[in-house]
Amino acid sequence: MKPTQEQRKEFWEGCGFELSETYEDEYGKLEWWNYPDGSYRGIGLPEFDLNNLLGRWRLSNFITEGGIIDLDETRAWVTTKDYSHSAERSDKDPALALFWALDKVRKNEDTES
Repeated sequence: MKPTQEQRKEFWEGCGFELSETYEDEYGKLEWWNYPDGSYRGIGLPEFDLNNLLGRWRLSNFITEGGIIDLDETRAWVTTKDYSHSAERSDKDPALALFWALDKVRKNEDTES
């Protein structure tokens, strides 16, 4: 299941992305985002793919604080380093399985910190 635009925005904001400005004209709406590493100011938010979730933004470390991620073709299991929060999700797209598991752990950390 793909996340809604609101879930997508909430996830990336929870990972340190900040909306910088919005521009709207007859062609639509553009949003400029400040990315958490400070090196890039982009139009729109990154897609949910394994390169963005595990690679460039190192979200696994941001969310799990050095915890463990176990990923296979259809399943993702995520836990924090101290094992205080964990989640397992399945999806035919491994990036979406990882997104949902990371999102669940991120939300648990937000509510219990």
